[in-house]
Amino acid sequence: MPEPSPADPVQFVKGIGPGRAAALERLGIRSAGALLYHLPRAYLDRGAVRPVRSVRAGELVMLQGTVESVVVPRRGMLTAVLEDASGRIELVWFHAPPFLGKRIFPGAALLVTGTVQIRRRPQIPHPEVESLDESSDPAAILPCYPLTEGLTNRVLRAALPPAVARYAPLLKDTLEEVLRTRHGLLPLDEALRAVHAPRTLAEAEAGRRRLAYEECLALQRVMAKRRQGVHREEAVALPVDDALHARILQRLPFRPTAAQARAFEEVRADLAQAHPMNRMLQGDVGSGKTAVAAYAMLAAVAHQGQAALLAPTEILAEQHGRTLGAWLQGSRVRMALLTGGLPAKERRRMLSRLEDGNLDLIVGTHALIDGSVRFRKLALAVVDEQHKFGVLQREALAAKGPRPHLLIMTATPIPRTLMLSVFGDLDVSTLDELPPGRRAVETRIVPEEDRASAYAFVRREIESGRQAFFVAPLIDPSDRVAAKAATLLHKEVEAAFPDCRVLFLHGRLPRAGKEQVMEDFRRGRAPILVSTQVIEVGVDVPNASVMAIESAERYGLAQLHQLRGRIGRGKHASTCLLFSHAAEAEDLERLRILASTQDGFRISEEDLRLRGPGEFLGTRQHGLPELRIADLAKDLDLLIKARQDAQSFPHRPSGSPAPPSPRRRPADAGAPRPPGGS
Repeated sequence: MPEPSPADPVQFVKGIGPGRAAALERLGIRSAGALLYHLPRAYLDRGAVRPVRSVRAGELVMLQGTVESVVVPRRGMLTAVLEDASGRIELVWFHAPPFLGKRIFPGAALLVTGTVQIRRRPQIPHPEVESLDESSDPAAILPCYPLTEGLTNRVLRAALPPAVARYAPLLKDTLEEVLRTRHGLLPLDEALRAVHAPRTLAEAEAGRRRLAYEECLALQRVMAKRRQGVHREEAVALPVDDALHARILQRLPFRPTAAQARAFEEVRADLAQAHPMNRMLQGDVGSGKTAVAAYAMLAAVAHQGQAALLAPTEILAEQHGRTLGAWLQGSRVRMALLTGGLPAKERRRMLSRLEDGNLDLIVGTHALIDGSVRFRKLALAVVDEQHKFGVLQREALAAKGPRPHLLIMTATPIPRTLMLSVFGDLDVSTLDELPPGRRAVETRIVPEEDRASAYAFVRREIESGRQAFFVAPLIDPSDRVAAKAATLLHKEVEAAFPDCRVLFLHGRLPRAGKEQVMEDFRRGRAPILVSTQVIEVGVDVPNASVMAIESAERYGLAQLHQLRGRIGRGKHASTCLLFSHAAEAEDLERLRILASTQDGFRISEEDLRLRGPGEFLGTRQHGLPELRIADLAKDLDLLIKARQDAQSFPHRPSGSPAPPSPRRRPADAGAPRPPGGS
């Protein structure tokens, strides 16, 4: 019999075989070694099971019992009664997945996790369930794995402990012993045993943290190398002496805040270097990031260089164009706006001026990174709302100069864990105060039964001379998304306010149509604008005092905070109305967080905690390996340690391969996350 090797095909692992190997391959697992890194996503501690009669409304509980009855009252819905020795509780799925009916049947033994609600009787909406058999150890810690069709937790729980015992000692531990000792981390084989066959939840967490730290360290070494690469590149220095500094500030029609003054000095120090600035400017909605961008761009123009500002939407690009144009009025700076909707003849003339050096500053959308756009001397590139662009798009703009300085901006405050991981190669400036005159916005959650009184409030605001936004998540109705569409909302608002002109804005309007709608609303020619979230950034209407958001539970916290930031810009008190049909406890929690604070940084941390980094970032555009073990919502300490260690130990030992990455896929609904589980 040949010696075992982590490279052995996974089908030869005891308990797997060809059929289950095919299922594992769909998860990217082909070898015995890769199987060891298929980590549990949660654990069930059967010692934490509660009796049914002890539950209270709002509690997250774990129950164990037998299905007494099952009812399918209408298509897509499933209701079951779970019974234990102490009582009964109803389980409800409003949109039950098809496979659930195979598990939920009279007599089925289940572990159930979910949040209790008290309607006419106690119930748990959309619980997660785990099928059990009577032979299961009642004191066991049960790992719950990411699954796919043809694979069950029971199979993996049986196969993985012996696989760890056979193959884990053969894996090379690539983590330096000095680092293991420094942080009290388990050796690799012990860590794998702890995550797959833990005796306690604390033991499982110790194994996970060892693997997560190693992943964080690998990422931080990539970041350190990338950062060193930037500092080795050459760029044209753009020193800002005191006279130029004063001249630029004279262009601003306001006195900078202390946070802006600090950012000016940080940018000034970067631009004086002969290597490219690589800085992120983050600040809450309305904190004054455009002024810092203008400072950097005018420094470039003062040195006979060109500057470009890339914005994700035409609305935002036009807003920047208006703002900068007003500040530069009477100056010799030659500025232009380039968007995709520009007529061909005008576009050719503008591009010719840009290439000849007869334009100093250009603001544009994705059209700026087109191959036909050439600069004579691009010295500075600014990217606004950086999360809307991929890393390749940012690099495409930066590649239009020998090596321009780069400033990227975001109004979505970045949680510290993401700052250390995704954006760890950047220097960071933070605008943590709002300019004088910005008002806090009252935020209210509005259930459907209170819609009439909310509309009456909007009418009173309009009668007082104010304006209102109504925002919906979709343009047209969808069978797949339970949310009100903007087309229906537009008709509803017109019916509710028959004596008012109601404008309608969405992404499919031609450019001229969008411009006209926004100009009419900005100038107060209509009191109400119904829109999709195209107004999320770049819209400044100081007279607007109401933001009404339909199906608010469909948005992330960061999006809601951005939309709320469209109001509170004038001298009048402003109110954000969150219309919601949310029944899920997590959805309501998100909305309550928004209603309780104006602090964008706290909101971003909560958004990360509730939605996870993948959804927080949207599509993966940051050009870095995905963290599959580390939890960015709770592993800040590991990231900090790994960042420090990456600088002290910048290279992996020669010839030591990185551990295989586990594959995380959407897990089967039958693997509940227990209270306090890993």
